[in-house]
Amino acid sequence: MADPLVFPTIDLLPPPALPTDPEDVFDGKVGASLQAEQAMVPQVNYALTWIGRQVNAADGYRQDAAQSAMDAQKAASAANDSKVAAAKSAVAATESGQAQVDLAKAQVDLAKAQVTLAAEQARLATANGQAQVQFAAEQAQLATTNGQAQVAAAGQVKEQTAAIRDQAQIIADAARAAVGIASYTNKKGYVFTVSDDGTSIQWRPRHRVGEVLQAAGSVDGTFLPLTGGLYLQAAYPELFARVGLLGATAGDTWAAYSSTAAGFVLTKIKVGKDGVMLGKGAGTSTLYRSTDGGLTWTAISLAAALGSSSHSMYSFDTDKRGVWIATAYTSSTAGMTYAARSTDNGLTWTLINVANLPSALYTSMAADGNGVWIVGTSTQYLRRSADNGVTWTQVYAGNSSSFDISALSTDRQGSWVGTFGTNIIRSTDNGVNWSIGGVTKGGTIADLITDEKGLWVAVGQMPSGTNVPGISKSYDKGLTWSLATVTAPTSAVNGDAAYSAATDGVGAWYVGLASGKVVRSTDNTLSWQQLGASQTGFASNASITGLLMQNSDLLALSGGLARKSSSVTPYDSSTLFKVPDLPVTKGLTNYIKAKEVA
Repeated sequence: MADPLVFPTIDLLPPPALPTDPEDVFDGKVGASLQAEQAMVPQVNYALTWIGRQVNAADGYRQDAAQSAMDAQKAASAANDSKVAAAKSAVAATESGQAQVDLAKAQVDLAKAQVTLAAEQARLATANGQAQVQFAAEQAQLATTNGQAQVAAAGQVKEQTAAIRDQAQIIADAARAAVGIASYTNKKGYVFTVSDDGTSIQWRPRHRVGEVLQAAGSVDGTFLPLTGGLYLQAAYPELFARVGLLGATAGDTWAAYSSTAAGFVLTKIKVGKDGVMLGKGAGTSTLYRSTDGGLTWTAISLAAALGSSSHSMYSFDTDKRGVWIATAYTSSTAGMTYAARSTDNGLTWTLINVANLPSALYTSMAADGNGVWIVGTSTQYLRRSADNGVTWTQVYAGNSSSFDISALSTDRQGSWVGTFGTNIIRSTDNGVNWSIGGVTKGGTIADLITDEKGLWVAVGQMPSGTNVPGISKSYDKGLTWSLATVTAPTSAVNGDAAYSAATDGVGAWYVGLASGKVVRSTDNTLSWQQLGASQTGFASNASITGLLMQNSDLLALSGGLARKSSSVTPYDSSTLFKVPDLPVTKGLTNYIKAKEVA
């Protein structure tokens, strides 16, 4: 048996992560602390097992001592039985009769001698029994004392182990607090993950607002059935922000819309987290920001991040979770391209280090909302980031010669499609590897979008003399394409150049043309109808270079004008919203996550 006084030991945890640590040091310390906590578990388990063994050994000593005392008591009892038997023999001899007196006297004398001897034996046996009892008692006492000592030692080890465990818990709690890890109390059914902004770790419900669940049984009160019901916007604000006003179709009526800021007309607008909008205009090293749906705009200077106030702004995008990335170009510094990043929804910006990447025009950009960004360039290489834009690598686009990646889009499920000329590049492993896809039917591509449900639409300029509009679609992630047909009126849009596209994600698609017209599909691209310039309010030669869905409303940009078409809903769209009605197999029900907690 191992020495009971050689206590098990538990390794100290590494230094905790501190808020003042650099990010890479902070991440390394957090990883080391979490690994050390895992390694501590078997050490604590071993210490508790060792304690149990010592307690069991002490109890064994106690049982052996008790058995020795019992054996000594049995020996004393046997000696006393011998003494009683001798006395009975003497009485029997005396009562045998007067005729045998002499014989009896001799026998008595003999008996007396035997009695004396028996008494001596009894005395000796008694003394020996008492000695054995005393010895057994002493052994029992010694065993008990030894057992108590071992129990006490075990108790000390237990206390020390508990103290170490408590200290480890304190350190672990401090480590968790240092990196923002909340307690897991009352977090049953939650998952542990990185926060949306990528700056901390958090517990969150297993399902996020907007996720769809198909079930045969009941679900909790945070889900709503997808049976086309109407609900209050105020009761489910997060879900409403994701679903919008379903059942509404923009494009019927149009009105003027503000898209100017500090005298600059915005040529491209993106919508991010909490409805914050960023736009690009004629200003150098500047983007424009709106928090009221585009009614007013504030100039946001990127000069400090880019190192100059004279850079031309190029592509920009958002992960829709608060991170934005923008690129700029200057011909005065050997054609250098710069990139800046914002983590506070476009308010402040810092320079991204792309020194290890060849210079090129960053012609397009897209983010999947889960940390992966792809930037298209004017070369045969793409730029890829897997850590939400902090670091970047160069990725081969699959073509041996240089070309401009004019548009990029992702379904946010690992598939990406890009365009150059009339050709397609595609990736199905989240942008790690790329290959040449099919050839679109819509001419040289100007814009590319997806509903993130398997349908992709590319729009562009058809070759001269072609009598169909430049709209093509793919159902296999850009591998094959088919040409769309505008049913009414065809003569007004055949051969027209298409510059921009948008979708509400639930069946409505819009394409902006060079003639100030918009074509619309309300049946998921099966058929298209023209909305003339007289309907949209644009001039017949006003190219619609930008289309954007703002909730369920459509925003169109053309030169110095912006027009907005509000959706028409068959219910009170100021207070209510509608969830989709999705068909399911008999016995099942579709649900959508409506709230984080009940």
